[in-house]
Amino acid sequence: RNMARLQAVLLTQAAVVGGLSGVGSWQCERRALWEGALAGGLVASGRAAAASEVARSEVTTFKDPLFEVTYPADFFAIRRTISGDVSRRGGVIFTAGRLSVAEVVTVERFPVAELLAQAEATPYFPDGTISKWSDLGTKEALATFLCERRDNEATLAAKGQVIKERASYPVDGTVFVDDDTIQIDVLTTIGSTEMRVGEGGNTAPSIAVRRIQRARHVLLPGGKTVMGCWAGCLDDAWKEGESAVLGDIVASFKPIV
Repeated sequence: RNMARLQAVLLTQAAVVGGLSGVGSWQCERRALWEGALAGGLVASGRAAAASEVARSEVTTFKDPLFEVTYPADFFAIRRTISGDVSRRGGVIFTAGRLSVAEVVTVERFPVAELLAQAEATPYFPDGTISKWSDLGTKEALATFLCERRDNEATLAAKGQVIKERASYPVDGTVFVDDDTIQIDVLTTIGSTEMRVGEGGNTAPSIAVRRIQRARHVLLPGGKTVMGCWAGCLDDAWKEGESAVLGDIVASFKPIV
């Protein structure tokens, strides 16, 4: 069980670093993550959990021209931009979390046109806008679209990993939709991942991991852009109480319009 936690932590760290680094620096960062994790004893999850409890009473709010979100003070936070473009066209624009326990929060911003294309509904909305979420279908269909999009984004960002099987599904009874907001809990299972280890290009398989994430997406005024917040962790940590912490983070997320 401890080894499963370690591999899940390393997988999460690798995914985050892979999205922040170029391919060259990615290999160095990955090696550092392995060595740091093993030397630091991340398998001692009890100590990490105890430290977490101390920090939970302290929070900080990240304020950006596009959004605000509040999270525990011991989280790292990175605001991603491209050439100074604060809106960063497409994908994740903000990441926060505690990599030592595979706990990650992201904020994303993307055009409605991407969901329309995914739903094969572009001909019905040629201007790339919708007036409300239900224009795209039932709440179950909307939840599926967001899960599929999340899986596709994660696969494209993996870089140094080969994700053999990844599947995300809405948790029954957690889908809420009104005119401009959709919220869901998502269970993601990553079946197997080949991770490179050492300097010789060798690979080692990780075992399957399960993560639970809460997501809330807001359709911005004008119906052309979506902003969303995801917050998740390993499924056992979620069930042990992290669901309350991560749920508070998602509830605090507020797009600036």
